[in-house]
Parts: sequence; C-alpha cells; structure tokens
Amino acid sequence: MGVYRAAAVPIIILFLTVSLVGHNTGRLREIPIVGEPWDGLTTGMINAVYETIGIYLGMVGTVDESVSSKLPFYSSDKYIARVHNSSYVYPYWSYTAFPREKLPEILKSKAVQDFVNSVITEAQSRLDGKDIPPDQFLPYLRGTAYEAMVERVKYCAGGPTKDPRYVVTRCGDCDDWHVVAYAIISKINEEHGINADYFLAVTLDHAFLVVYYPDEKKWEIYDWFPPIGYLDAKTSKGEVKEYIELNRWYCTQYLGVEKQKCVVKIRRFSKYSSLSAFYARNGAGGIRYLFEFPELRYVSPDDLLALDGNPIIKHLNP
Repeated sequence: MGVYRAAAVPIIILFLTVSLVGHNTGRLREIPIVGEPWDGLTTGMINAVYETIGIYLGMVGTVDESVSSKLPFYSSDKYIARVHNSSYVYPYWSYTAFPREKLPEILKSKAVQDFVNSVITEAQSRLDGKDIPPDQFLPYLRGTAYEAMVERVKYCAGGPTKDPRYVVTRCGDCDDWHVVAYAIISKINEEHGINADYFLAVTLDHAFLVVYYPDEKKWEIYDWFPPIGYLDAKTSKGEVKEYIELNRWYCTQYLGVEKQKCVVKIRRFSKYSSLSAFYARNGAGGIRYLFEFPELRYVSPDDLLALDGNPIIKHLNP
C-alpha cells in the first residue's frame, strides 16, 4: 500500500500544478497589460517552461475586474494601474492552442486551404448568372462566402482558440470559426488586390470578425448574430429586400429561399463607432477586446476609433 501511495504523490502534484497554470499554449507576450510589462527574466522563464513542457504559466499577474472593465479604453495605462494597485489583466481570448506567430503558416496548410477554396467556389457558383453591378461584386462575394461557410459549421465549444486545421476537419466555436472566416475573406480580398485590416473582436462571451478597408474607409462585420447580409431575392411569399442574419437557416428555412439563391451583400459601415454601436444593439453585446490578424496581437479600440478621427481620452482624470 505504501508503494502505491508513494507513486500517487507525484501524479497528484503534477495534476494540481497543471490545473493551476492551465494548458494554454498561446503566447501571452502581446496581451493587454495594466502596469509595467514583465521583465526579461520573467518572460524568459515563462517561455522556457512553454518550450520544455508545452504548458503556459497563466497565473503570473492578477486579474482585476474593476480594471478589466475599463481596459478597452485605458490599455497600458500606468495611471489606472496606480489607482487600482494591480499589475496585469489578460482576457480568455488571449489564449490559443497554437503559437500565434504560426497562424499564417497554419492557414496555408492543405486542410485549411481546401476548405477555404471550396467555400469560395461555392459562393462564386451562387453569383454566376446573377445581375450584380460590377462595383458590388466583391461585397456580394464576401457576404455569400461567409454564409456558405456558416452553412458548413460544426460547432463544439470550450478551450482556447483551436488550431484551424482541427476546426475545418472537425469542429469549433465562435472564435475558432472566425479565424477561418478571416482566411476566407482575406483570400478573396488578396485575389482581387484589395487592401484590408482584420481583427478578431471579442465581447464578454462571443467573438467575430471585423474588417477595415483603409482605401475605402469602410468597415464590415462577419458574425452569425446581427443582420449583416442584404438579401434581394424572390420567394413564394414575394420579394425579400432586407438585411438578414447569416446563420445558415434564416435564409433557407425561415424565408424559404433555395440555398443556391441565397446570395447576400455584406453590410458596410462608414465608421468604427457606428459599427460598434450597431453590434452592441444587434449582436452579442459590446466589444471588449480586439486582436489583429495575422498573429492575433492585441490592439486597443482607441486605435480603431482614431481611424474615424475621434479624440482619444487617455485617463479618467488629469
């Protein structure tokens, strides 16, 4: 009996250690912080543990809800850190099940590219023969491609953001599929010479894709909750000319449109502030965090508001 007890001790210790630190293999170097950045020794130690055993130490620093609620507007702010006496704040979606710097390479894999190409081909086939103005072709292609992707979504929740190769061959949840959506929308834009910036936007319990077109000064949302797809179609009940939810069933089941005729133009916004307000009303709540593709680096919403020419307030008090 003593032998069994002795053997169980290191197993229990290992279990408790893993439970405490979490198995989060995405790098935390680019997470939003409140206070001074980690020193080189701490960062080196955390990275060394990750490289050796694949476990990322997630307990370094503190999570302060009073600071977290203000973080979208006061990121990396020493004033906030001093007032609230806290050090670090990092959200759940800063964790990924793969090194984030590897994402561009992962998205070029055969599994992901086969899925991306299949979705784009499906969208193009729906547009064939449709009377679409040339200057509206790409908004229709992007919107229809997103709908075609959502129609194929297999949903499974939980864990850090999953490897896209796993997602397209098995399943994923909202953040996982909107990394795949980035791969689809960015490929369409690249093939047509369109310049764009891409962000994974995160609410309290959801994630979706935001795209900015600097040459056009336009914004787009890709998500299955708000009405973002303009549908101009005829059904047995008459013509449908409205923005609809692109959630794979609204177009075909609720409106009765044939799948091949489910061709939609993506909704566009002139300002990030308008996009954010629209999503807060019609989506899954206010945007709390933004991570810029391709490596999912944290950016402050202040930076996006600045693109609209809005003033940025740095502190709660002078």
